[in-house]
Amino acid sequence: MDFRNKIRDIRFMKALLTAAEAETRELGEDLQRGRTPKGPFQTSGSAQLVFQRALALSKLDRPRMLRSAHVVHAVAELEQGTSSRVLGRLGIDRTRLQAAAREAARTPGR
Repeated sequence: MDFRNKIRDIRFMKALLTAAEAETRELGEDLQRGRTPKGPFQTSGSAQLVFQRALALSKLDRPRMLRSAHVVHAVAELEQGTSSRVLGRLGIDRTRLQAAAREAARTPGR
């Protein structure tokens, strides 16, 4: 992709986001300017906590490398919120999921 295509893509994304913002305002939704979520991937609340916990868990293993199993483990540690409710409704034991995620994180090639 050359430079012109990148500029065109940026302009397209700006137009797309501007149109989405206009439509949102037209529907009466409040965009809450200045309240952009902070942190990894511009997330908020529990997603930030999960990501931070996953990073901490990854530092306990060798090699120190963040894996999806660390994220699963961190999600399974949540006692409240949507993730916890979903796991409960699916009949997934959070303690067993944590143990399985811990094992997967320590298994090479996973």
